[in-house]
Amino acid sequence: MLREFNSALASCKEFAFSVVDGDEANSLAQWYVAMACQQSSGWKWASAEPAVDRWESLQ
Repeated sequence: MLREFNSALASCKEFAFSVVDGDEANSLAQWYVAMACQQSSGWKWASAEPAVDRWESLQ
């Protein structure tokens, strides 16, 4: 977790994670930063996923 903060609307957490493309020791890793906020029903994503190739025409 990078940081945690509260506002009048929600309690939120910002975090970084990596995605590794492959199983080899030198596989490329991409790093992302995302945010989730707590609601009455649980934690919900507060940031959108970046555009990726699999979305094709929806980018």
